[in-house]
Amino acid sequence: MNLKEFNDFREKMNEKILKNGTLNTKRFFNLDGSVYKDGEIPTKYKEMMGLVASMVLRCEGCIAYHIKRCLEEGVTDKEFYEVFDIALIVGGSIVIPHLREAVAFLEEAKKEIKGEKMKTEIIKLDPLNIDESKLRIASEEIKKGHLVVFPTETVYGLGANGLNENAVKKIYKAKGRPSDNPLILHIDKLEKIREFAYISNEMLEKIKIFVPGPITFVLNKKNNVPDIVSANRPTVAVRIPAHPIANKLIEMSGVPIAAPSANLSGKPSPTIAEHVIEDMLGRVDIIIDGGDVNFGLESTVIDLTEKIPTLLRPGPITPEKLIEVFGKINIPDFIYGKGKVDIAKAPGMKYRHYAPDKKTILVEFSEKRIQKIKENIKQFKKPLLVLFEEDKKYFNEYDIIISGNKNDYYRIAVNLFSILRNADKTNNDVIIIEGVEDKGLGISIMNRLRKAASEIWGE
Repeated sequence: MNLKEFNDFREKMNEKILKNGTLNTKRFFNLDGSVYKDGEIPTKYKEMMGLVASMVLRCEGCIAYHIKRCLEEGVTDKEFYEVFDIALIVGGSIVIPHLREAVAFLEEAKKEIKGEKMKTEIIKLDPLNIDESKLRIASEEIKKGHLVVFPTETVYGLGANGLNENAVKKIYKAKGRPSDNPLILHIDKLEKIREFAYISNEMLEKIKIFVPGPITFVLNKKNNVPDIVSANRPTVAVRIPAHPIANKLIEMSGVPIAAPSANLSGKPSPTIAEHVIEDMLGRVDIIIDGGDVNFGLESTVIDLTEKIPTLLRPGPITPEKLIEVFGKINIPDFIYGKGKVDIAKAPGMKYRHYAPDKKTILVEFSEKRIQKIKENIKQFKKPLLVLFEEDKKYFNEYDIIISGNKNDYYRIAVNLFSILRNADKTNNDVIIIEGVEDKGLGISIMNRLRKAASEIWGE
């Protein structure tokens, strides 16, 4: 929860707290000005407020995420129960079932901190020479309703049996993912798409050119797909991955695999097994280490439920290629970071994603980008610059990570999430990253960077 969201939520709840709250709850909401000064909210209180909001808004995945973050920030048992009281004051009796969940999550999270985590098995596989006996171990876990992380050609996925509601719930819990953020259903063959969604013969012919590959199709779903997969919407996102390990895992499991990216919610997506282990060790049953991924950006998502297809998330398949196949397509403003999405038809639409913990500033691409950075950089004590190879000569006195050559969008895309994760591990106080032009694959890169950024220069 960022500062604006925190303040908006607090403002809406002030009246209830003033009327019903104790001295402690009033201080929590800063109604007497005794907790925070000059608009600076300690991270601890942001996470506590995030937990209140999660319970009031009934977001299961968010509750688990904010409890973990609260524990990391040193929230005590007493403070947790003050938070629970506030949630009851604000949300009323409807919060009670989620309060019970929160208490259960808290106890589980404490066990994790004590080292009582789920045992995670790591299986290393060569995608060009798959050891099926090892992969069978993972497929059996899928059949049992357990969680398996696997590589795809885009990013690593966090998978479970997509037809098992309880298994899918574990995905949301492991990630701390909002329950209104739908998942993608992964299948191994195009002809199976009609088992789970409705699609015309004409559209089926059109999409053949793209599959298997890094593209997801949103279609009207059939009743055998649990509502939890689609976040209670009548549509489902379906993909046929091209990665040999992913495809074989789905085939051997005998069920479609529901999977988002295998990172904690809001963090950069994992493109190597090391990233997955950082986020998911102790949270899942198996991690398949299949080496580096090919693209480094999540799949393109296109909605085929209307007469004119709509791009919901840009990815490796560019708008130009989509237009070649579908003719006219709609490209909404939110693809370019403009406007707000209230209801997510597909992953990556509604929430802030890909964000490092450090303050991250995006510099929009322009001929004046160097000047813009030089004018503003001196306000920071120890900035880290993520620059094009061509631009590093202007900033030799600063810490620098090279994203790639200015026009090599493929290399920048492949490196992007690794760079964000590596930048977050440094002792710098801010990350300043150059953006690319909004064209071709650059649209996908900028979509991710705008979601990751806490501030944008040159808008």
